[in-house]
Amino acid sequence: MFLKKRNKICKAAAVICGLCIGTAVLISGSHSVKADGENANGNDPTATPEASVEPSPTAEIPVNTDAPTMVPSEVPSTAPTAVVSPTAAPSAKPTAKPTAKPTPKPTENPYKNIKLNHKSVKLGLGELVKLSLGSKAKGTKWSTTNSTIVSVNSKGWLRGLKPGKASIKGEYKSKTYTCKVTVKDKGIEFLNYEMKKSEVLRLHLDDKDKAKWTSSNTSVAKVSEGKITALKEGSVTVKADTGKKVYSCNITVDNKEKGVIYLTFDDGPTSSSTPKILSILKKNNVKATFFTIGMDSVKEKYIKQEDEEGHTVAIHGASHDYDKIYASDAAYMKNIRTQQNNIYKVIGKKSWITRFPGGSSNLVSRHYSRGIMSRLVKEVDKAGFAYFDWNVSSGDAGGAYTSSQVYNNVIRGLNKSRDNVVLMHDFANNNKTIGALDSIIKYGKSHGYVFKPITSSTNEVHHGVQN
Repeated sequence: MFLKKRNKICKAAAVICGLCIGTAVLISGSHSVKADGENANGNDPTATPEASVEPSPTAEIPVNTDAPTMVPSEVPSTAPTAVVSPTAAPSAKPTAKPTAKPTPKPTENPYKNIKLNHKSVKLGLGELVKLSLGSKAKGTKWSTTNSTIVSVNSKGWLRGLKPGKASIKGEYKSKTYTCKVTVKDKGIEFLNYEMKKSEVLRLHLDDKDKAKWTSSNTSVAKVSEGKITALKEGSVTVKADTGKKVYSCNITVDNKEKGVIYLTFDDGPTSSSTPKILSILKKNNVKATFFTIGMDSVKEKYIKQEDEEGHTVAIHGASHDYDKIYASDAAYMKNIRTQQNNIYKVIGKKSWITRFPGGSSNLVSRHYSRGIMSRLVKEVDKAGFAYFDWNVSSGDAGGAYTSSQVYNNVIRGLNKSRDNVVLMHDFANNNKTIGALDSIIKYGKSHGYVFKPITSSTNEVHHGVQN
């Protein structure tokens, strides 16, 4: 009996020792597994542990009589329920690396590289200049402080319109850029012009550099060396490019009217005739053309009035003395240029419309220079002037002595199938013409004629040259 109890106690002790050794091996193995699958002792960690050998019941076991006697009820009845396999590696979650935040880019300056290409500009009349803030400044809004002096379109193109000063502003985002503009009294002669089909207009350019002329629509109007020919109804832009500057003129072409009367008056102005003629014209709302001679305070007064009332102020010459003006080609050209400057000083416009004293067919010039008229008609044209003779004569400078005779001469000469350029005079005390003028106008209007002043594009009427 005693021997049986002793054996049970020994078995319990062996179980406890086995558990302790197993636990120690497990702990040691979990911390010393080699990379090639062996544990720290060189054994296969997956091998099954050997079972504990129980002592034989017949073996002699020394007994310590002094040891306390263990009661069977005190022996653990079961082994621990959870046994951790020594081969199982502890499950450890990989530590996530913290995500690096991107370094914020510095805010780009919206005005970087935005610069106005011109801070100040000097323009001629009709001259074009391009303003720009650079290719990045898209959507720039352009404006002018004075649209009568300089215009600007949505693309930044400036155009000089009349002498003066103004400013151009370019707005990009919330910033404003300013260009100061000065328009000078020089450039192209006409900025906008209305022509009739088949008319020819000479455009004059103050720029001394030779220009290349182009038309935006050659089927409407063609241009050659500044001379524009209207071909059909429509609108075009004519440009002159000197290589340094560009000028433009806007042209509108309409169908030609039939039955036009151009009343023209030579040899004035005079205080006894010109104001009376102007009064009759104004009463009838008719515009005419005055080929003026010389300049003094009286002439200046009436030339200014002629211009202000919408008439054309043209050139007859600074002098009407045949022996002086037809003495040489140079003398004649000086004569008309002097009068051109006289007119410009009074009305601020350059006239390019002229009439030879005695007409281009005169024979009196032969007394002073043989063949001079043949040379002058070419020289005048080359210099950019348009010269006009006449195809209806009133006879008021010789042959007609009464208002009735003047009236009849004019009425008989009219023809609706052509332009009618009527020759009359406003020299001193020309009462016969003054007395016939109102009746001539009434006749013309009642018979379907229209009255117009000669302009730079009016078709020229020429005589056959005889000298």
